[in-house]
Amino acid sequence: MEAEESVNRKPRIWSIIGIVGSWLTFWISPILAFSLMIWIAILTFLLLSKSKLKWYFLLSAWFFVPGCNFVVGSLGYLTGYGVIKGTGGPITYLGIDRETRAPSTTSGCISIGYEPFAFPANNFAVTLWTKLFGFQRGSYAGVFPTESEAAKLINSADTMIVSRKGTFFQFSSSTQMIQADSSEFYGFLMDPGSMFSVRGKILNNECFLVQPIDEKDSLAERTIYLVDIRKQKLLTHYFYF
Repeated sequence: MEAEESVNRKPRIWSIIGIVGSWLTFWISPILAFSLMIWIAILTFLLLSKSKLKWYFLLSAWFFVPGCNFVVGSLGYLTGYGVIKGTGGPITYLGIDRETRAPSTTSGCISIGYEPFAFPANNFAVTLWTKLFGFQRGSYAGVFPTESEAAKLINSADTMIVSRKGTFFQFSSSTQMIQADSSEFYGFLMDPGSMFSVRGKILNNECFLVQPIDEKDSLAERTIYLVDIRKQKLLTHYFYF
């Protein structure tokens, strides 16, 4: 009898270890892979033993965290506040994602460990609903050239003079004038006070391509910024060589 009770307790004990262990370790990068392998082994054991306890594994971090982030991403899309999440500096994640037209955000340059289980689920939700129902409410829906397209277009752009009006840049030529919030450029690692002359091209009165041409920093001269003309905010930026 005691031996039978001991056998019956094993699935319960392993279930507790698997669930609690997942929550204690899923956010720690150095041991995440090892913890996940143990969790998979325990789940396999429960499946082979046909234990009903396997359903409790839905409460483990490996299921619960992605599930919750999918829900968060879905709610964000439905309310018009969905975002694409990632890790890295502003060069990698900032501005608007071209495919979903959702803002790109970053948790920083250092990955803690939970990101692979949280961010992809959120991003999958936003991408899925965008493909099924279109861009979320309030998103920019105008012209949005690719990096190669922008590089070709900027070569035929006009030279424009840059002035400041309050917190806005004014890009002016003999026939046109575009404004953009200068504070937006800080997020793209550029000092807005150092831009005086640019190449600029308007696309369908929706998107404005702008490239500094008087910068001593060669990186800035290889940067093309895309501006939402209506909202006067940056959409994204491209580097080309």
